[in-house]
Amino acid sequence: MSPRIYSKPPQTLDQQAQLLISRGLKDVSKDELVEVRKHWSRSRGILSKTFSNLKSNLNAKTEVAKYFGFNKASTKVLVSWFQHLNLVRNICAHYSRLFTRSFIVRPMIPTNKPAKWVDSIPSQDRIYFSICIITTLLDVCAPNYDFRGKLKQVMKMVRPEQLPSLGFPENWGEQDLFA
Repeated sequence: MSPRIYSKPPQTLDQQAQLLISRGLKDVSKDELVEVRKHWSRSRGILSKTFSNLKSNLNAKTEVAKYFGFNKASTKVLVSWFQHLNLVRNICAHYSRLFTRSFIVRPMIPTNKPAKWVDSIPSQDRIYFSICIITTLLDVCAPNYDFRGKLKQVMKMVRPEQLPSLGFPENWGEQDLFA
């Protein structure tokens, strides 16, 4: 939930309904909120599939790609990134292990590097590449969110000899993307 929207997130369905009504929606019932929640929990996969199924000549697909810094020819890269992040999300949501995992669904490497990227091409089957993708997308969507700082705090707990199994190079913190 966005901290700009909620000072304290509503906890119950009644509180959520009251918040939506106060924001201009009329007569929101608990049943409707339950339905919205079901769809919202499934929406990440649906979003990935919907975006990938859009025809490449549609303006909407091109505009979304532009928003994230990709040109029309690179929309396939963005599609692969969304699909990969959906997999990562599902792994996390179902309590599977990300640490040292080798991904089957591998994201594409961009031919035109984003403004900030890493010096060498990371292994696509390790969590480091996923973190590179997340960092790149967050730079666009939430430029004020301190993902890099939080990542660096978490990575202090990782022993240096564990970095290669995660796909991290020794100098990952010095890369343009993470500096």
